[in-house]
Amino acid sequence: MTQSVSQLKKLAIKFRNLLFWITNYQMYPGIGFRELHRIRTQTPYTAGVGRFMNKTFQYTDGLGFLGNIKELFKEECYFFETSNKTPFIIDCGAYIGLSIYYFKYRFPGAKILAFEADPSTFAVLNQNLADHQLNNVEVHNRAVWNEETELVFYSGNSMSGSVMVDAGNKGAPIHVKTARLKNYLTQPVDFLKLDIEGAEVQVLRDIRDDLGQVQRIFFEYHSVAHQPQALGELLEILTAAGFRYYIQEAKNYAKRPFTGLAQEGFDLQLNIFAMR
Repeated sequence: MTQSVSQLKKLAIKFRNLLFWITNYQMYPGIGFRELHRIRTQTPYTAGVGRFMNKTFQYTDGLGFLGNIKELFKEECYFFETSNKTPFIIDCGAYIGLSIYYFKYRFPGAKILAFEADPSTFAVLNQNLADHQLNNVEVHNRAVWNEETELVFYSGNSMSGSVMVDAGNKGAPIHVKTARLKNYLTQPVDFLKLDIEGAEVQVLRDIRDDLGQVQRIFFEYHSVAHQPQALGELLEILTAAGFRYYIQEAKNYAKRPFTGLAQEGFDLQLNIFAMR
């Protein structure tokens, strides 16, 4: 009897694990079951190569690679429609280039201007662009900012590199050059993406008078613990520029906000979608 109960428990555990993998497998379209398992069980923040949509992609962190696939190709967070056959897209915070691949997948004729601050991530981005021969793409190893200068950058070896905070105390401080986004808003922009880990406040303040060039904008809003919050100001900037916005929670930092807010780093992260 005891042996039967033990066997049933083992079967239940196997079934639960199988159900977990099947559920997770559905969240990552274009990636094989074994490949998903291989990447998920790797040591975090380890560089490698993954197979996705029957193509090979370099990555700096396996879990970051999977998370990127989920948000881009399952959730399609940057999905938009346009009659323009050659839309102009500015991608600030291009990471390893999967967002560029997504935009070119949807709009083969798109012209893309992209920025990535982290030098090691930028090298992987360049390799992926070369491997997949994505044309009409201009990339810069720069942190997007409100002036041309040099800043301290905390490299998290994944998607969380920032000039604002060392998220998770895992970043290695380095110096990076910046690009003033305002200088690039000289023509109509079909889609502007700002995924720049806290620098969006300074950048949006700087480009507020140039947003008439932009048809659609996505940015992540980050609130830094114990610093003044600027969400209201940014929403006013969008409204004054003629946008209507939609807000999603990007990450749950506190299940009990009155007592559980983060005391350092970011304490709020929102996805803001704005369109005309």
